[in-house]
Amino acid sequence: MIKLGATQGLPSLAFWRSLNLDVEWVEASFDELLKRKDLGGIFVNPDDSSEILRKIKRVPRTIQEGGFVDFIEMTPQGPHPKSFLRENGIELFVRGGRALDSRKKAYVAGVGPWAKLFSLLAVQLGFNSLEIVVEKIEDGEQMAAEMRRFCFGVEIRMIPHSELTLQPNNGAILVNTLDPAQYPEVIADLSYLNFLSLDGLVIETHETTGENTLVEETQNSKIALVEAADTQAFFEAKAFSLFPGLLPWSLEEYTQKRKSFLVK
Repeated sequence: MIKLGATQGLPSLAFWRSLNLDVEWVEASFDELLKRKDLGGIFVNPDDSSEILRKIKRVPRTIQEGGFVDFIEMTPQGPHPKSFLRENGIELFVRGGRALDSRKKAYVAGVGPWAKLFSLLAVQLGFNSLEIVVEKIEDGEQMAAEMRRFCFGVEIRMIPHSELTLQPNNGAILVNTLDPAQYPEVIADLSYLNFLSLDGLVIETHETTGENTLVEETQNSKIALVEAADTQAFFEAKAFSLFPGLLPWSLEEYTQKRKSFLVK
């Protein structure tokens, strides 16, 4: 049996415990988990990436630039931050099943680790025009400035959510990194989808058990959708793969188990 850490309040922990894996779960603060020598790794909340990375001495350059961490591998040499979504996130776009036109715009709703990550993935896909959807322009200025340091030739523009309905139908991707419960007005404007072509793709990052009009409208419009459960399951399965044989299901089976758990 392996011991794995999970930071306090991590939403996925109840689901993992329900799977009866050969794991002894240790739930504690990140600082407490970091001191332990008996853990194989630590699952963390990517929303806390900035704080987590400040507490680790050796951080790979790509993770430092991306500002996104989803797992800490505990090695004899010390904690090693991982960013499975940064390394493998292009596969999520492929799973959407659409041939995306990178000549169009990529829309990313929100700021912070998730928004920065998916903005960088869009650039990696070949998009050179990003529209960052914010409540106020100043909300995204710091993130945009950080990205411009190494995203050369990419147009990065802040757009208030209230102006979304004025946009032309020029988008190929929409990634929503906002919690619908916390940002209902933004979600309502995103849900018009007037700016996204029918052969586009919507990706959700944060699971919710409440209403999500963006998901509903995307499904009604027949635009391709990668649900939040797909996104979460994707990088979790990648993390579990560090420990061969620990997860006895395929990614598809694991994802379905996660979705079934959410509706219980």
